[in-house]
Amino acid sequence: MPIEAAGLVTSEKRGQFVFYALVPESLANTFNGFVQEVCPVSRPLKRESATLAEKAKGQ
Repeated sequence: MPIEAAGLVTSEKRGQFVFYALVPESLANTFNGFVQEVCPVSRPLKRESATLAEKAKGQ
């Protein structure tokens, strides 16, 4: 799957050039998911992150 289709970067064509930019939220979520799979210690962090996300939505 191309990295752009995964939502990790965006692209903008300007003339003959294509400018790419990272999508920080997607990159952070993807990295977090990877870390949780390879590092069981991170699972408590997942619960904490979910709690913080819910609190942020409520504000």
